[in-house]
Amino acid sequence: MAGSTALAFGKSEGDRTGIYVTTNGGMSFPPATGVESGKVVRLEVGIAGLPLV
Repeated sequence: MAGSTALAFGKSEGDRTGIYVTTNGGMSFPPATGVESGKVVRLEVGIAGLPLV
């Protein structure tokens, strides 16, 4: 993922093993293929994270 800017675990009971990552598309360090659109990407990690609140 080009330009990861922030991440957080899912908030709902069935989503706490997923990490959501926001990206800026590689604005600072563009990949060889060029700058991409910003994205929100979900990665399944299989381990529940702690709630934010």
